[in-house]
Amino acid sequence: MYSLSADQLIDREHHAWDEMMQLFTGGRHTYVILPVDREESRHTLERLQMSTCSYLGAIAYETGGVLVDHGWIKLLGSGAAGIYGNLCSWNGLHDQPVVKEIPGMLTVAYDAAGGFFALDTGRFGQTGHIYYFAPDTLEWESTELAYSGFINWLAVGDLQQFYDTFRWEGWQQESAQLGGERVFSYYPPLWTKEGSGASSYKSPIPISEAWNFVLEQFEDTQTNQNEVPATAAQEQQSLEQHIDVIEKHYGICFPLDYLNQLHDAVKREYQYADADGNTDWSIHFARLDERFIDNNEALVDELNPNPQRIIPFAWSASSGNYYLFDYRQQPDQPAVLLMEHEEAIVREDAEAEAEYPEQVQEMLAGNVRMIANSFEEFMLHLKEQEQDLLLEDKEE
Repeated sequence: MYSLSADQLIDREHHAWDEMMQLFTGGRHTYVILPVDREESRHTLERLQMSTCSYLGAIAYETGGVLVDHGWIKLLGSGAAGIYGNLCSWNGLHDQPVVKEIPGMLTVAYDAAGGFFALDTGRFGQTGHIYYFAPDTLEWESTELAYSGFINWLAVGDLQQFYDTFRWEGWQQESAQLGGERVFSYYPPLWTKEGSGASSYKSPIPISEAWNFVLEQFEDTQTNQNEVPATAAQEQQSLEQHIDVIEKHYGICFPLDYLNQLHDAVKREYQYADADGNTDWSIHFARLDERFIDNNEALVDELNPNPQRIIPFAWSASSGNYYLFDYRQQPDQPAVLLMEHEEAIVREDAEAEAEYPEQVQEMLAGNVRMIANSFEEFMLHLKEQEQDLLLEDKEE
């Protein structure tokens, strides 16, 4: 299978690093960029198959990691002293993994309280959003942020409010002295009624111990599901039922060439290049399952100028962009639209800024632009990346 080299993944013209540095230097929180080993960073890019035009690729290539807010949050890069492991060794992409990975997730950061941040690549419906394992609830919770939005939050977000019940007076000094291989253990634990940053006793423990606790929660969930594997015929029947429900909900028919390709496409990861040479990475096709409609309503509808006639079918884990079918003009052969997530305005903001009612729709319409006249034409711009969806790789 075709794999891009580090030289091909290093995009000098559209490198995201300068933009990210502007975020950190103009941000609200302290940060330390850990030194990078160039050979290791090139290796990390190749394993991730991620371009430096993306925030994730830029972090992997330009940093050993980043220590944010007095070292409270440690953002994984290509590895360095002061941080435990790297993007590859945390995610089953390294010859010497430091932890056991969780299928369908790409771990990208951890914090001093024993919380973990991971990109959803399949476990929660391929949302492409960052999920946080919260030590006070013992659950993975969606931040509703793509990786680029997560970086922006680290730079300028209200981290104090987010961690209000985890922290205590003097946490800055203790966090800075914690080191890269340890996190705090709380007693009583944060998930108990009595536990809190202010009242609990804190002691450093190896991060591997905290991660093993997360794995136990994951394995318990898998055991409790106790599902009997479906046959191929049952899976096909279930898929057809889901497609029927989705098409009736929207009043559409999906293109046949899209449906014929979907079985293999949902297992793959793609890159998209337009006629001007602009590239989008880590594109995943959404599964047509029971979560499809709810995911669209929760993640896209507030940005969508016509949620009933413009239907998302793929997304980029790198940029947070969405790819959508447009049924407004040609229902029998919908065009393909691109929604650049970071540039899009939400309906609430449009309503607040609009000077007249019709302007709201005009502003939302600017969130999407046509990139192909049909799904067949769209596929001509896609190239499969080396890695299958992480979920599929790790189950083999």
